[in-house]
Amino acid sequence: LPPFGAGIALDPEDAVSHDAIGVIVADGGDLPAAIASFREAIRLAPGLAAAHFHLAMALERSGHQDEAIPSYTRALRLRPDLVEARYGLSSVTGSIGDLDGAIALLRHVVTALPKAAEPQHNLGIDYWNRYKHAAGPRQASDLDNAFAALKTAIALAPDQARFHSALGRLLADRQDIDGAVASLRRARALEPGRLEHAYDLGLALRLAGDFTGAEDQIRAVVAADPANGLARRALALLLRTKGD
Repeated sequence: LPPFGAGIALDPEDAVSHDAIGVIVADGGDLPAAIASFREAIRLAPGLAAAHFHLAMALERSGHQDEAIPSYTRALRLRPDLVEARYGLSSVTGSIGDLDGAIALLRHVVTALPKAAEPQHNLGIDYWNRYKHAAGPRQASDLDNAFAALKTAIALAPDQARFHSALGRLLADRQDIDGAVASLRRARALEPGRLEHAYDLGLALRLAGDFTGAEDQIRAVVAADPANGLARRALALLLRTKGD
């Protein structure tokens, strides 16, 4: 803080220093103070795109998605090439259910950042959610696009367990049970402590007809989390299928 604080002491209307202090304070976890700094920077320099972008991120992290959207939009109006703002806006629009908007934004992001795995993963999830929650007939192309985006994310970051987990659940939706099992085994191996990977793998193994393997996975979830009602229900259904 000292260099920027000194800058403000010398020039209280130094918008760039107010913005920089906001970033530092936000990194320290004090979002209300950061938001105040960003708003002051914007008051002093309404055309400072970075301040609008940083304010949007702080508002989103504070749970104020509705306020974050116009701030992201203003940042992009001022700097259309600000890919980070487009990415942030895609996250907010997706979280409030505007999947068409989120997908359109993410398509720009993955074009601008072809080596970034996270946007590819998010694009795949948004395509998949649009397929699952379509108000009318589902579009097979959404499922295909989701698959392609998730495969690209894994190629870019093969050690991300949640990427393999998402692909595994998607493959189960596509009725590729063997592929689903393989992807979910990979997720389980990368993050053996994550119970959701064991649960999803158990369900996939059940679909594959491997009831013993499925029981092992789901029992592991119940043992680690006895209050997990979904896992207990899945175990009960599996045991009934086995005749127990």
